[in-house]
Amino acid sequence: MSADGDEGFAGGIELRVTYSLDDTNALHIQYDGRLVAGTETILNPTNHTYWNLTGFAEPTIRNHVCRLRADHYMGTRTSPPLVPDGRLLPTAGTALDFATPRRLGDDLDSFDKSTSRGYDHVFVTGEQAGEPEVREVARISSVQSGLSLTVLTDQPAIVVYTGNWISDRLVGKYRIQYGNYAAVALETQRFANAANIPQFRDQVIVTRERPFVHNTIYHIESL
Repeated sequence: MSADGDEGFAGGIELRVTYSLDDTNALHIQYDGRLVAGTETILNPTNHTYWNLTGFAEPTIRNHVCRLRADHYMGTRTSPPLVPDGRLLPTAGTALDFATPRRLGDDLDSFDKSTSRGYDHVFVTGEQAGEPEVREVARISSVQSGLSLTVLTDQPAIVVYTGNWISDRLVGKYRIQYGNYAAVALETQRFANAANIPQFRDQVIVTRERPFVHNTIYHIESL
C-alpha cells in the first residue's frame, strides 16, 4: 500500500504481487494494482532478479547467448545519460540487434565506459501496455551449464541490464566474489520514463476505472 502523497506521488495505490510455480516449474509473477485514493497515479513495477545460468562456474555472462524479440529500442538523452527520450530506434545492424541469437559479450566492450559500460537498454517488445497475450520476448542460454531461460510477458518492453556496475566488494554464496557482468537482469515493464513522455504517458497511468495488470513468466529448461 502506498498512500496518497507518499514520496510526492498523487493517488493512493494498493499493489499485490503474486508468485507461483506451474507444473513445469516456470515462475509466474502477477502484478495487480488498483487506485484506492485520488483520481490517478503512475505505476510501473518490475522484477530485477539477476541471472547467471552457470551458477558462477563462469564468473560473467559474456558467454550467455541471447535472443530478443525486439525490432526497436528506446533512444536516450546524453545528459543525464540513459534516460529514455521518446525515440524508438531500430535495433537492426546495431550492437542491440539480438534477432539472431548471439553472445552477450560480443559487443559488451563497445559501450562508453563512463556511462553505460554495457547493456542497460529498453527494448520494445510491443506497442501497447498490456498486450493481449503473454508471449516470448527474450531467451538466454548457456552451453556451459546446458540451461536456457525464457522470458514471457504481456508488457511492451524489457530492460536488459548486464550488471555493468556490480561492486567487486560483493561476496555471495559459496564465498564467490562478484563483479561487473557477473549476471544479467531481464526486466519486463512498460516504457521507462513514460510518465514524462506525452505519447507514452498513458501506459503508466492508473485510475479507478483502469487498474494495473502485469504478467511475466520465467522458465528455465535444459537445452
